[in-house]
Amino acid sequence: MNKINKKDLILGLFYIFLIIILFWYIFSSIFNFLRDIKPETLLTVFASMFTIFISLFGIIYTQKQIKLREIDEAHRNKKIEVYNKFITISTNMLAGENPQIPGIKPYTDEELVENIFRFKQDLLLWGSPKVIQAILLFERNSKNKEFVLESVNNIYKAMREDIGLNNSELKDFELIKIFLSDPEEIDSLIKT
Repeated sequence: MNKINKKDLILGLFYIFLIIILFWYIFSSIFNFLRDIKPETLLTVFASMFTIFISLFGIIYTQKQIKLREIDEAHRNKKIEVYNKFITISTNMLAGENPQIPGIKPYTDEELVENIFRFKQDLLLWGSPKVIQAILLFERNSKNKEFVLESVNNIYKAMREDIGLNNSELKDFELIKIFLSDPEEIDSLIKT
């Protein structure tokens, strides 16, 4: 051991010793005080202390919940930004092939790969487990045309759920149907 470590060790032991003495003094003073007071007063002291501790616990708990809510809200905003990248990619693929939608051109293969790669980079940090699993399932099923639309719909649902939106009243493929000029067209797409 060098000199600095010996000095730090001695100083640390000294502080620990002081803390032990301080706690001993505090607890012995409290014990002596409680031993010398009347039982009626003791009950009042305990009731007051209980009220103080419950109030402190309530304040600490509330502050922690507020902090967690603030963190969740900050994460929610970032998740929306990340998930919007996927929505932009998928809707561009749908709309880019539609000549009736002006101003949107289909991605080149390079642009598509780059956008998907950037989305996955962000997904790594900000995506919920359900969203990541839905993306992986989509990639496994992307060769099978029957499951592509279902997989994309499941990704949309997982993303919505992750940012706190309710999917319970959405029927099958409604998240896909909103992008189609004829929403009933999806039935023929699924069957083919």
